[in-house]
Amino acid sequence: QCNASISPKAGGTARPPYLKEKREIEIKLSSLQKQYQDTWDYEKIRAVVSQEIMKASIARRAERKAARQRQKQLKTEQWQKRKAENILFIGRGYSNNF
Repeated sequence: QCNASISPKAGGTARPPYLKEKREIEIKLSSLQKQYQDTWDYEKIRAVVSQEIMKASIARRAERKAARQRQKQLKTEQWQKRKAENILFIGRGYSNNF
């Protein structure tokens, strides 16, 4: 295992974060090479990679949707609480007096 960052206190210099990303890409590439070493069917490899990308995209969309729903629920709860605690509008000419 390669340590992606060296502590400056240990006498080394800190590595930029892109080196960690580069190492992860190299590991992924090595994994794919081992997985497909018997076949060099580029269409098959492209289809598998495309499917993985699509799964990741669907997962991200689901996360964003859940976050939006949580925010909407929180906003609704805050509005209900504010409405219960404060008089917001009782009619023309009267609401400005509060």
